[in-house]
Amino acid sequence: MIGSRSERPGSAMRPAIAALLAWAWPVGLAATAATAATAMPAIAALTATAGGPGAATIAGAPTVEVAGATAPAATISPADYRRRLIEIQADLGRGDWEGARRRARRLAGQHVAFGPDAADELEPDLSVLRPLAAARDRAAAGRAALPLARLIGALPEGPETAPAAGAASAPATAPAAAPAAMPRADAALLERLRRSQELAKIPAGGNLPDPGVGEGVLAALRDFLRPAARMLARLWEGLRDWLDRWLRHLLLGARGRRPVFSLRAVVFLAVLLALAMLAMAVQAARRRQRRRAPGAATAAPMPAPAQDDDPLSRASGQWESYARDLAAAGRFREAIRAWYHAVLVTLYKRGVLHYRKGRTNWEYIATIPPSTSWRPALVEMTRHFEREWYGRDRSSPEALADSQALARRLLRDLGGSPA
Repeated sequence: MIGSRSERPGSAMRPAIAALLAWAWPVGLAATAATAATAMPAIAALTATAGGPGAATIAGAPTVEVAGATAPAATISPADYRRRLIEIQADLGRGDWEGARRRARRLAGQHVAFGPDAADELEPDLSVLRPLAAARDRAAAGRAALPLARLIGALPEGPETAPAAGAASAPATAPAAAPAAMPRADAALLERLRRSQELAKIPAGGNLPDPGVGEGVLAALRDFLRPAARMLARLWEGLRDWLDRWLRHLLLGARGRRPVFSLRAVVFLAVLLALAMLAMAVQAARRRQRRRAPGAATAAPMPAPAQDDDPLSRASGQWESYARDLAAAGRFREAIRAWYHAVLVTLYKRGVLHYRKGRTNWEYIATIPPSTSWRPALVEMTRHFEREWYGRDRSSPEALADSQALARRLLRDLGGSPA
């Protein structure tokens, strides 16, 4: 038993390494790496003392395990930030949306150091990473590809300060390289980015700020027309100044010269111009009056007297004279009625018809025997009268001529005045 343990010297080191890992566990993996690097010479000496072919293997084993267990740093450089975004873009290009989601979740919890101070640290663009980290399928992850490409294009290209994924780590015994000097960040740009990430303060009292709409459409129209109004005002001022200079030159003349016109000449020209304008106005008024005169008689007829409705208010000859006066005045429709009344009065006078109030013209005609020679002419004139008087509001001279001819023929047949 004793001889077999002495032949395996590596087994004597296992209790010491186990105790070292148990002591370093509460401190953290980062402290374990430092402790292991400090204890490596002692472990190597013990291994050399114990001897055996497994000494080299035991000496190199803690280095690989500790380096693999090192946690990622909480702050990354802008170049590393851009590199990780490119890796997420590559995963999406290969169709590995789950790998892109895992990388987006890890990157969303870190900060990007744009300068050596703590105030220069900013969060990643969560508007791009958060939808990708919450994607549940390939389509949702694919929708974040375009914003991701825009974000990568907006970041400046610089040297990679962090090791690429999968690169071999340096030996534990090699001295740590000095950090590269980071250029001074743009303070104004960082301040603008910081202000853009801050939430707007809500004013006390619950009142929203005035968006500056103003009076609405009227204000917008006034602002639109203001340049045109200014231009017109300048043109008016220029015209007024030119008229002032011209009148001064016309009346007063230039220095050392006599005026072009004397005061008497100016007054004479002004009076002559006023008289010419007055004559033109009178001529235009007369011309307008002559144009309206013919149409006034026909368009606006004079109201007929109340006695014109009663055929017995005049004798037959008076109705004939009244019809001529109405025709001369352009009141053709009323002249047609006057000629019809002249015929009715003649029939009443001869005893052919008997006047009764409320009786219609056709009822009068119905009392005339059909064998009467002048009955068709009376029927035609009655039809013509009712068409013009009840069916139209204005009669033509031709209609008056037809009624006048029928009335004269009936009056001649009845023994009345043929004229």
